[in-house]
Formats: sequence, C-alpha cells, structure tokens
Amino acid sequence: MYRGLPTARYAILLLLTILGSTLVFLPAPAFAAAPKCGSTITVSTTLKANIGPCPGNGLVIGHNGITLNCAGHTISSTSGVRVGIYLTGRSKVTVENCIVTGFASGFLLTGSSNNKLVRNTADNNINYGFHFTDSFNNKLTNNFANGNGYADANWGIGFYLTNSSYNRITNNTATDNIGYYGDGFDISGSHNTLGENTAYNNGGESGWGIDYNISGYYNTFTKNTAGSLVGFMLSGSNNTLTSNYANVLYQGFMLSGSSNILTSNTANNCEDLGFRISGSFNTLTGNTADYSSGVDGAQEPGITLLGSFNTLIGNTADYGQGMGFNVVGSSNTFTSNTANSNYEDGFYLGVSSSILTKNTADYNNGGGFSLFGSSNILISNTASGNDGDGFYLYSSSSNTLTYNSANSNINDGFNLDSSSISNTLTSNTGNNNGCSWYGCSGYGYSDLSSGPGTAGTANTYSLDECSLNVLGGSSPTGLCTPQP
Repeated sequence: MYRGLPTARYAILLLLTILGSTLVFLPAPAFAAAPKCGSTITVSTTLKANIGPCPGNGLVIGHNGITLNCAGHTISSTSGVRVGIYLTGRSKVTVENCIVTGFASGFLLTGSSNNKLVRNTADNNINYGFHFTDSFNNKLTNNFANGNGYADANWGIGFYLTNSSYNRITNNTATDNIGYYGDGFDISGSHNTLGENTAYNNGGESGWGIDYNISGYYNTFTKNTAGSLVGFMLSGSNNTLTSNYANVLYQGFMLSGSSNILTSNTANNCEDLGFRISGSFNTLTGNTADYSSGVDGAQEPGITLLGSFNTLIGNTADYGQGMGFNVVGSSNTFTSNTANSNYEDGFYLGVSSSILTKNTADYNNGGGFSLFGSSNILISNTASGNDGDGFYLYSSSSNTLTYNSANSNINDGFNLDSSSISNTLTSNTGNNNGCSWYGCSGYGYSDLSSGPGTAGTANTYSLDECSLNVLGGSSPTGLCTPQP
C-alpha cells in the first residue's frame, strides 16, 4: 500500500495512524455529567452548580492528590444526617471554596493526612462544622464554621479534631456554634499549630462555651482571638501560647498541666479570672490581665496560679475587682510583675520557698503584698499608695525581706501579725504611711509578735528605714530609724 513512499514519509504516516487509533480508546472523564448527592469524586473537579438537598452524604473524595473546587457553590442537606464532604484514608487532596450546610458534620476527615482545606464554610450543621479523626499534617486556612449545633442536645463545635496531630490551623473563624459543648475549636492531639484564628459568641448547655479547648502536648497558639465564655482551656504540657487575646465573659486562659509557656497574652474585661494556671514548671512572661470584674459580685483575681516551680516575669494584673495575683504553691519565682489599682490586694501569696524580686503593687484598695507562707525571699519589691498595708505577713515564718519599699500606704508599711515568727527584715523602707481622706493611722513597721528578736518581737530587724509615718516609725519602738 505504501510502496514507493520515502522511508521518512512512511514513518510519519505510520505514527499518525497509531496515534489516531490510540485517541479513540482514551478513557472518558470520571463525570460525564455533573456530580450529584452521594457522588464519589475521583478526578479534580470544579462544581458548576449547587448540590442538594441530599438525603445522605454530599460528596465523597475517592482518590488521592485531586482538587475539589466548589467555586462558591453550596452542598446542602435538610435531614441533618451524614456528611457534606467526606475524606477517609485520603492524602494530598485540596478542598476549596465549598459551602456545606445542614448535615450532621459539614466536613469529615478520618485517617487522612497531608490535605488542604481552604476558604470553605460550614454553616448550620447539626454537630460539627469541621471534624477530623486520626488525621495528621493537614492544613486548614481561611475556613468558617458558623452556627453549628444550634440546639442544646447537639454538640455544636466549629472545628473538632480528635487524636489528630501536626495539623496547621490558621486564619479560620468559628462563631455562634451553640450546643451541649458550644466550642469554637476543640482539639485533642499534639504538635498542632493554631495561628490568627478567631472564635466568638460560642456557647454551651454544659455551662461552658469554650473558644479553644485543647488537650495534648507541644501545641502552639499564636495571635488567636477569643470572645465567648471561656477563651483558652488547655490540659496537657509543653504547650506554647504567644500574643493571644481573650475578651470573654468568664475566664480568659485556663491551663492545667506542666511546662507550658505563656508570653504576651492578654485577658481583658473577664467577669471571672483572667488567667488560671494549675500545674508546675509553667513560665508566664509579659502577660496582661486587666479589668477582671467578677461574676455576680464575686471579686476574682486577675491571675491565679496553683502549683510549684512556676516562673512569672513582667506580667500585669491591673484594675480588677479582686486581687491582682492569687498564688498558692512552693518554689515559684516572681520578677518585675505589676498589680496596680485592684479592688483587693495586689499580691495574695500562699507560698513557700519562693522568690519575689522587683514586683510592684500600687494603689490597690486592699494591701500591696499579703504573704501566708514560709521560707520566702522578697527583694526590692514596691508597695505604694495602697488602702491597706504595704506588706502584710500572716502566720508566716522564716521569710527574708530585703530592700523592699512600702511608702504612702494608708495602714502600716510592714505589718507582721502575732503568729509570724523568725522572719528577717533588712534595709527595707517604710515612709509616709498612715493617712487617707478619712483619717490617719499607721506605722512604718508594726509587729505584734513576742520573742527574743528585735525590740522583744519574734523577728529580726536591721538597717530598716522609717520616716514621716503618722503614728511613728514602729510599734514596738526600735525596729527602724530615724523615726522613733
């Protein structure tokens, strides 16, 4: 048939013939028609229209490495069952620009890793907006979970990750999720990263309504915002929280566990505690708890710390209706913290074997520092302008106070009750104490104990200064100079 054709022309003609026969047998696309309720997606797909209402699942991702782009279209259900978009055992899948509403769960990933969910919305689903189980290394970015739950009998969680680790969750929003729990982000797992997410107006029949409810280890939180009942509740250790913000109705930050690091976080206008930390070896640096108002008239502290071997550096608790700092435990370290203008004491310390250095408690309606404990060291702390005592020791023994200043307080500068013994005060200053708008009373140093110490007390004083106090330098006389 091809006799006489040059060899090159024959080769080209033969190649074209083979290609033409091959093209005839190419497989058809996975969807000859548009996807519909219950479809399994096996190739990258862009929706051209809404899907639903669906009686069961919306769409199922049936292949790795593909993209589902809903292009802003909605997948809906009116039955409140099953899942809007479902991935099981999938990896390297991208789901983007989808709106899912009315299912039991909007998005469900089980045993799925290395996937991306971007710019999706899960609204008004019965239990969960986004639900991950046993899923790792996924990225959630710019997603919205709004109005999920909407009934007390349902869970009502915006982003719910169980036994899921190494996920990166950034710039997502969870609002108005109402149910038994009513949580914005509820995550169990380790090494998850949450950054610049927003959660507010979430609420639960369980009495909580937590914006970020996290259990696990080595999770990292940066620049997240909370505005519901409880801002951040973490149980676990070695978590890191940096520059997060809670302006909530109840408690800002609640942590139980050890070796957590909190830096530059803010809890403002909480009706209960700004920070409540229980555990050991936690480090709090540069955090702020201001304007804590108390619930139903209760006067709650700005920062409460329960535990041992914790370190607090440069934290602030001002303008609260209760105490600035309420601390119970041993071997804690406090450096350069500030508690000013609180309704009660600046620092209320039931501690032992702790070190307080360069802390400030000014203009509190209670006292500056109230100490209940033993073997503590207080160096270069300042208490000025408080309505109570500058430093008050109650049933406290074997403490060392050096270079502390208590000036212009309404009561005594330093007040030791009758059961405070074996304390050592050296080179402290108590000046100008004892006057307010309603009267004048107060010493630089008042000691009610009896014993073999200085001036017949049970404590030792040396090189302590006092001047211009209303009732005199000290009671008994001889604890300080120059004022008698």
